[in-house]
Amino acid sequence: MPYPFQTSVQKKSSIRFGSCKIEIGDTVPSLEDIGIVKSVVFTEELTFSDRGADNADMIRFLRKVQAIVTGDQEELDLEMLFKLRGEIDSYSTVAGTEVPGAVQVVYAGQWGYNDFIQIEHQMGAGTSPTVNSVTGSTDGALVAETDYFVGQDDDGDWGIFIIDSVTVTTEAQNITINYDYTPSAAKKLEAGGSGKEMTSKIVRLSNTDENSKILRLTLLKAYYNANFNITFQPDEGEDPAANPFTLLGVPDTSKAAGKQVYEIYDEQSVA
Repeated sequence: MPYPFQTSVQKKSSIRFGSCKIEIGDTVPSLEDIGIVKSVVFTEELTFSDRGADNADMIRFLRKVQAIVTGDQEELDLEMLFKLRGEIDSYSTVAGTEVPGAVQVVYAGQWGYNDFIQIEHQMGAGTSPTVNSVTGSTDGALVAETDYFVGQDDDGDWGIFIIDSVTVTTEAQNITINYDYTPSAAKKLEAGGSGKEMTSKIVRLSNTDENSKILRLTLLKAYYNANFNITFQPDEGEDPAANPFTLLGVPDTSKAAGKQVYEIYDEQSVA
């Protein structure tokens, strides 16, 4: 005969499925996704001190809390690796050849007054492309600093903002942007001998369930704690090269005691 069930599910929403996204940054608003990762593990490490006496029970004190995140980074972008490693290296881009007179057409219905219109091709160095002209299919040439302004969005990308000016009479027209830009020909990471102090990072792991509810683990102050490693795979293989990484979370003493190493935020098991 079958054995009886020993228990029943207490809270189904507390059963977790799926992977996670990893973000790093100097502040929460500046967190960036490090890309595709595999085998991500979050581990807490506790250090205790046990005190005993001849005439009393043992007392256990919590001495230290650390948190460790490990995984395999499969998007080996050098700029992100530079950030992940706490800027201990030297990172730069190698400029390519300037592309003059690039043309981008933004069709009616795809833009509006004061909306950010991202320029399609960005400068490899992160500086502003040179906007030669902005032309409306109805209103003709627009005037810089009067009809449109060059600026950046929250992600640092460059583009233009068109305003409702005397010259710009309607949004029902196509906009043509003519600009020059210089892409990067290569990225370069150079390491060794700098003696730089490693910059700590905020590290955030986010798991989103089928109801768009989030389980989020945040290391408040973490350091890269591994050697860079690439294992190249066979040409006929299906797995990409990966960098096994370790991030060590240590106490952020600017936070209140008891809240210095990590935070777990859970929307999934509330209901």
